[in-house]
Amino acid sequence: MLKKILIFLCLLFQLLTLLCLSGSLISPQHIAISDLLYFAFPYLLFPAIISSLIVVFLSTKSHFKIAAFLMLFLFLAQSRFFISVNLSGSVQKSENAIKVMSYNVNNFGLYSWDMNIEIRDSIMAFIKSEDPDILFFQDFFTTFDGALNNIAYLQDKLNYNHFAFSPTLTNRKGHQWGLAVFSRFPLEKELFVPFQSTKKEANTNGLQILNAQINTNEKIYLFNYHLESYKLGSRFQLDANQNYRKVNWWFKNMKPIILHMLPSMKEKMKQAKIVSNHLDQKKYPVIAAGDMNDIPGSSTYTTIHNKLYDTALSGNSFFPYTIKSFPPFFRIDYISSSLEWQIVDYKVKKIKYSDHYPIVSTLQLK
Repeated sequence: MLKKILIFLCLLFQLLTLLCLSGSLISPQHIAISDLLYFAFPYLLFPAIISSLIVVFLSTKSHFKIAAFLMLFLFLAQSRFFISVNLSGSVQKSENAIKVMSYNVNNFGLYSWDMNIEIRDSIMAFIKSEDPDILFFQDFFTTFDGALNNIAYLQDKLNYNHFAFSPTLTNRKGHQWGLAVFSRFPLEKELFVPFQSTKKEANTNGLQILNAQINTNEKIYLFNYHLESYKLGSRFQLDANQNYRKVNWWFKNMKPIILHMLPSMKEKMKQAKIVSNHLDQKKYPVIAAGDMNDIPGSSTYTTIHNKLYDTALSGNSFFPYTIKSFPPFFRIDYISSSLEWQIVDYKVKKIKYSDHYPIVSTLQLK
């Protein structure tokens, strides 16, 4: 009797996980709660794999075994988005390989009450040690004189002579926030698309599209994007209220959290379609990077990755989560490439100078 109850509960849990997974197949513009369902999927995934194995080994009914085995196969396939294992072996790096970094630097820690230049200097020292050929920044902050001129810092001290800065916000002092790309290669700014936001806070979302001349005969497109954030931290004051780390806090605040997130999900999907539409128009190799503010496998992710390959799936970083705040273990920052590229390496650098971790990938044309 206990075995039957266990099998029933395991099957029920698998169906619940399957329901959450189905949220990735439906646009939040059609069913608003679909992305919210998928948001729960990573937490259910590994218990669902275990429950599938329990049914496969304990059930005596063949139809239950087959159903559990099919769901096990599906869940294992989805797990590649959250745990990446390299099964194909290493790729030989060529002399023409390009090292790319994407980093949401959270204003370099500068725009706060204490103007913490030490954080900015630590970030710059890290960038110098990694020495990427192309840098994609989100939440980039700069002034145009004095110690906080981060454009001049990157040009003069780190020798990035080519850059494109697209401000999304300027205050009365002339301080600016936005998206930025710095490069060892000549850049040509093609387009900047500012994105609308459903939130009242300052908006730094948008899409940069650039050309980079990587050699005499080869141009590539660079896409730098920053999509709508849920901004749960500012809305619910998570930094000040550490109760959010307790499960009962989430149950208590579930309704206002859901109502807060739903408009962002719809807006983010609009932004993803804009990125996708511009990607469809490009004829030569593309590298796209940025802060998607959504997890892999979601409808937002699928929309942007319709013709792109997610470099994290190369398997060179076992547990590639990119954000250190709650909820844990979520990957929301990406470097992706068109099919002309071969992925040599991918790493998440677990340094704690921002609320995001920088990601680094080395690519070469096939």
